[in-house]
Amino acid sequence: MIVDDILGNKKAGTYLDIGAYDPRRLSNSKRFYDLGWRGNVEPSPARFERFPQERPEDINLNVGLSDSAGTLTYYDVVPNVFSTFSKERVKQLKAQSARINAEIEISVITMKDLFVEYLNQATVDFCTIDAEGMDLAILKGNDWSRFRPRVICVEVSLEQPYQVGGEDAESIQSLLSTVGYNKHSVTAEFGVPLNEIYVSAI
Repeated sequence: MIVDDILGNKKAGTYLDIGAYDPRRLSNSKRFYDLGWRGNVEPSPARFERFPQERPEDINLNVGLSDSAGTLTYYDVVPNVFSTFSKERVKQLKAQSARINAEIEISVITMKDLFVEYLNQATVDFCTIDAEGMDLAILKGNDWSRFRPRVICVEVSLEQPYQVGGEDAESIQSLLSTVGYNKHSVTAEFGVPLNEIYVSAI
């Protein structure tokens, strides 16, 4: 609803849902898919299988993102909502009794590569990033002089202070501020911040 308000209830557009997780559950993009918007990125092969089935008109990409292209170990965590490429995040999760179900080598590209190779340099209206400790690395992998989503929503931690994989909310805000984004709002549940929403100032 916040994004709808910022974008003037746009009827069709492009979203970039990085770490999409599920076609319906805990989805930041399902609402927009139903309105006719398109886009998606999910690195887990197992999680990805449902997207072409349940959202066949989407631009479904089974790929990981980081600040440089290559291969990273993807940690399939139980509960799977916490699965991640971040070694630091895995250490935290193990300390909280999470279990590592599998370690999978997955190819990763940069956000810049994603725009060039898969999105035909399209204008993205809404970018949502939920990558369990990889959010800052993903943002660093973009060419902000060329590719500028109008609205960016970044996950923040369920713990305070926000500290995931060596990064923090201040680092993300500093990067986005440097490339011309203003913080618009923060969503919360039971008083705990969940997402920060930024709007391009250019």
